[in-house]
Amino acid sequence: MDTQNKKIDETVRKYWPKVKKFVAIKLPDHSSIHDDLVQDVMWVFISQVQSGKFSDWANLNAYLLRITRNKIGDYLKYKGVRKGQIALENKKALYKLRFDQIESDDKIDQKIEIQEMVKLVKRKVELMKPKYREIIYLHYYEELPMHEVAKKLGISAAVAYTRKIRALRMLIDQCKQALM
Repeated sequence: MDTQNKKIDETVRKYWPKVKKFVAIKLPDHSSIHDDLVQDVMWVFISQVQSGKFSDWANLNAYLLRITRNKIGDYLKYKGVRKGQIALENKKALYKLRFDQIESDDKIDQKIEIQEMVKLVKRKVELMKPKYREIIYLHYYEELPMHEVAKKLGISAAVAYTRKIRALRMLIDQCKQALM
């Protein structure tokens, strides 16, 4: 087996369970499709390596995570699921999880803590004044860039940015108080 095929084989062995856990967290209600999505992710990766389009082994984790997110998005579009129809806990709040955070089953307590924190943040966002809640929702949950958020709300980009910073500061303070 040549060096490239060894790297591919090692990568698939190492990342298959991580990708599958990530898919399971993102799509808990779609367990029948998990293996298919993981297989698609690995197929894209292998194809990119063999065609010479991928050579950045130092950023492999980020690359596989991006492919996985894209495949999940493609699946949801195919199923007709629109943004906003997926529960917050399963959608954007867990978006930042990396493979190394879900690496082993020993981290179940950590996952539970993350889920509790997500619920707390969601409650605190819902209690914010509308002008701050809208900024948080559009930028972080709908993933709109700040210039589009500003345009949608009919305010300048500077005002939108200022509101975002204020909203984040309030959110952090409120969460800290709730955890004390």
